[in-house]
Amino acid sequence: MHPDYQYSTSKLFKTYVDSHNKFLVILPPKTDTIYLSESFDLAQKNATELNCQYFVLGEFNRMGEVVIITISLYNTLDGKKVWTNLSKALTPDDIDPILEKLSASLGDPKSGTEGDIYNVTAYDSKELNKIGANKYLGLTIGGGYSFVSDIDKNFPAGIGITGSYDMRDLIFNMKAEMYFSDIKIYYINIEAMRPLSSAKNAAFISGAMGFGGVNKVIEPTNYFNSSVSEGGLFLFAGGGYLMNRNSNVSLKFAGNFYTPVFKVDGTIPMGVLFTTTLLFGR
Repeated sequence: MHPDYQYSTSKLFKTYVDSHNKFLVILPPKTDTIYLSESFDLAQKNATELNCQYFVLGEFNRMGEVVIITISLYNTLDGKKVWTNLSKALTPDDIDPILEKLSASLGDPKSGTEGDIYNVTAYDSKELNKIGANKYLGLTIGGGYSFVSDIDKNFPAGIGITGSYDMRDLIFNMKAEMYFSDIKIYYINIEAMRPLSSAKNAAFISGAMGFGGVNKVIEPTNYFNSSVSEGGLFLFAGGGYLMNRNSNVSLKFAGNFYTPVFKVDGTIPMGVLFTTTLLFGR
């Protein structure tokens, strides 16, 4: 790195860290040529002499067009690493937001890099960087419980198909599902999922609205079963867990509470559904 960039990068990181009022950064002295490259032992020794509780070491390593930035925080007393973070930059413009992000998370144990899907800062405004695709088709199997008390079998089970589009912060699904028992449920809906982290395996919350119908078996009369059907709007709310999100094949476990906004045989046939969906990238 050019000496001027080396100096200004260190000063910029110090400015960002100082602004958060968690740490006060003391930089090593600058020579007329370049910043001195301190070894681990020398950095620990200097931190001890300055009565600093921690010391920080950072590295910039270039591989092709990508620069890998690693910053680690160490305990001065015993030299143990207490925090580390790795980020990737594609252009020099990425360095400033990366340093700002690292300064805010410095020392925070929740700000690790395991399984992070945000690979390169320059791509934040683009589609999610994935091993394969971010469009999926999936097959769903599942079952649930209907809060309808006057039927014999209120544990419907069934199948469905899903089209999914992953937009990084939100995932949109178009689903068509049907479940069978003494109460039959069928619908299509549009669902929005909000992942709770950017990891490839992440919990999520979801909500959906759809259109469908309910068919309810009525107590037999004169030895013949009869039923009543109604249709209309459905509302859904739930959550679950998404596995292997950044691959061509992923798995989703979900639980949803559903309620039609219409009545069937005088009652609203609410219930819960638990599903497993296997998704294939296109």
